[in-house]
Amino acid sequence: SDLDTITMVALLHIREWLPNYSFEKDFAFDCISGVTVGMMAIPQSISYASIAGLPAQYGLYSDLQIMYPIFGTSKYLVVGPVAVMSLMARVALERIDGLQEFSPEWIKL
Repeated sequence: SDLDTITMVALLHIREWLPNYSFEKDFAFDCISGVTVGMMAIPQSISYASIAGLPAQYGLYSDLQIMYPIFGTSKYLVVGPVAVMSLMARVALERIDGLQEFSPEWIKL
């Protein structure tokens, strides 16, 4: 039905932009952009994990953007960890009595 089609397009935004994507014109630039952003995101994500009091791998996990190209709606939106949220998480966790940094309980919270 028309409603099912509208719902599918609304949820899977890749169906909207991919047919109009110019591989010849844009793909090389998108690859360069992806590598550049990746080179910046790796140390940034590790440092945000450190600010939050988490092991480095959790920062890297938080920066994986596998699903955003399929479901996302903005080509300009930056999705990932940010310093303020990392610091706020750490401050909140430090206020819990008896909770040790890097402990399994700390990481779960």
